[in-house]
Amino acid sequence: MMKDINLNSLAINKDKIINALIILVTIFIAINLLKLQKKNIEALNIQKDIEIRKNEVLGKIVQSEKKIISYKELLNRKDASLAMNTISNIAKDCGINIVSIKSEKKQEFAVYIKHYFNLNINTDTYNTIAKFINTLENSPDIYFVDKVDIRASFVQEIETLQADLILSTVTFKN
Repeated sequence: MMKDINLNSLAINKDKIINALIILVTIFIAINLLKLQKKNIEALNIQKDIEIRKNEVLGKIVQSEKKIISYKELLNRKDASLAMNTISNIAKDCGINIVSIKSEKKQEFAVYIKHYFNLNINTDTYNTIAKFINTLENSPDIYFVDKVDIRASFVQEIETLQADLILSTVTFKN
């Protein structure tokens, strides 16, 4: 009789036991899916951080390219006559008398062309020459003073300074 009660109660509880097992298996599967999703989310967050860093670097590269393009445009705007006019204007502003200015050779490199100018000037003081060179080298048009030769001379018993300068500037090739 005891066996009949246990079998009856087992038969009655059989559906409950099956339901409980199904719930346990479902919970186990859900926990494993949750763990898998957490790992996927962590991997995606790491990948997102890497992509953000890449985008920042790309942004810096784009800014650098824009600067390079603006420098190229600035340097390519000048030709020999414009450069000579600029040099003459700077000399006039500094109180320098230009005796002669000649466009000399140009030297071609892989990316740019270097243009040379031979300049003969005279003035009263070394400070005026120094001011001229400083103003020229700080010009936004980018000039280089490659060589300076200064000598004193006397004209009608007045001492003046004469200087021969070799200047250069660059333009980028297209």
